[in-house]
Amino acid sequence: MATTTKQRNLHVVVTSELPWYTSGAKRFFEAVAPGHQIRAASEPDELGRQIQDGWADVVVVAAPTTNPRHERLLARIRRRWPKTPLILMTSERHPDMAQRAQAIGANGYLHSESTPGEVDQALRAAVEGESHFPPDLMAPELSDTGARPFPPDIQQRLSRLTRRERQVMEMLGRGHSNREIADALGLREGTVRIYVHRVIRQLGLRNRVDVALCASRLASQSGQG
Repeated sequence: MATTTKQRNLHVVVTSELPWYTSGAKRFFEAVAPGHQIRAASEPDELGRQIQDGWADVVVVAAPTTNPRHERLLARIRRRWPKTPLILMTSERHPDMAQRAQAIGANGYLHSESTPGEVDQALRAAVEGESHFPPDLMAPELSDTGARPFPPDIQQRLSRLTRRERQVMEMLGRGHSNREIADALGLREGTVRIYVHRVIRQLGLRNRVDVALCASRLASQSGQG
């Protein structure tokens, strides 16, 4: 009789933008997910080998802060390995990051206070191609960074953006950095920063995080990746 995902132990690869944090996140999973095999991948090449060799059942991106670099790593992994089960884990509960992880295409979200049962459920759901996001963190009005609701005339504001401004906004929503946007659109990085500030101002938002969240929600609503 074949062993199902619910019966077998899983191979979990933990990675982070900060190599020093990767080992700590590995110890966390070893403590809360006994039985599963946990490996740490501190470098991109190491992560790539674990995925391409077929060892990794699921990849966990560990983020100790709300710095956007961690979401960019999540987005890069999703773009390069679109079929790899992927989870974001943060050091504290962050509704904004949970919502953006879902928009990027992650299969689940965990934080350092997640129980062993929640961790196991999230890992197995991801491997089954399902999703695991705490419902209490996914309400659109929740925001741990103080982001306010989008202006009521957001659609009208969006219609006033130029084609280039829309391109920049959409790429922000997919987790691209200014440098990646500049390379993709053939622009200088400083020019991209100007476009980002224009979009923030014209949409009546606070910062690029709000812009990225707005773009990712709009893409999700329209069924775009």
